[in-house]
Amino acid sequence: MAMAIHGLLAALSAFRPSSSAQAQFLPASSPSRVGMRSDPPLLEEVKFRRRVRSAGLAGGTLLLGGTMTIGSAAGVFDGGSVLAGASSLAVAAISSAALVTLSYNEFAPPLPEDAFRVDSSESGKGEGLFACIPIAAGTFLFEYEGERLTEEGFFARYPDANGRYVACIDGYLPWMAPSYIDGADPERSSLARWMNHSRRRANVRWKKQRLGVQMHFYAASDISAGDELMFDYGDAYWTALGVTPIDD
Repeated sequence: MAMAIHGLLAALSAFRPSSSAQAQFLPASSPSRVGMRSDPPLLEEVKFRRRVRSAGLAGGTLLLGGTMTIGSAAGVFDGGSVLAGASSLAVAAISSAALVTLSYNEFAPPLPEDAFRVDSSESGKGEGLFACIPIAAGTFLFEYEGERLTEEGFFARYPDANGRYVACIDGYLPWMAPSYIDGADPERSSLARWMNHSRRRANVRWKKQRLGVQMHFYAASDISAGDELMFDYGDAYWTALGVTPIDD
């Protein structure tokens, strides 16, 4: 069985490296609030850090806008030119974001399930996923499936964020909470949950769809029938678990 799927709690990747849980810090417990349901300490810390990032972004935007306004009032900048330039930059930014977002979407059908098989891995990692047919580089393989969870739902189920089969899909705006796909239940998940980790021999790559909670997998190189499918879980995943991966 695959050790884990790509948890990728990027917002937590700078915290407590030695913990066996996927969270990487030990926040102090919040004061009790009589008559109110408090969030798990880890969730409160994640929300706080997201608010700090969002406030920093908003502050930078206001500072830039204030500087341009003062400059225009003082005659340093031409107001019309500043407005036109700002509008052009906004349109360009929105267009660029839209193009990038669309590039993460996938409209091709996945390969049929009989193109793969679950079998014992020769790499000492339990069971793994193998190709039954040749697969060309760049081919869309499948998406990661499972139960969709909100941030609150995820931390209610995993207070220490130690969901080994959970994929985290970041919000497409800095202040938006991420969503999660929990593939712990084989009946609700897909073949993707059986892929093992390897950095040196990874032949699969992933993309996360920004609009919609989806994670797609592609052949990173030509794959022959009989090859095991593997991808790099990422440093943040292993650091969070406090585990040294096999064959990295």
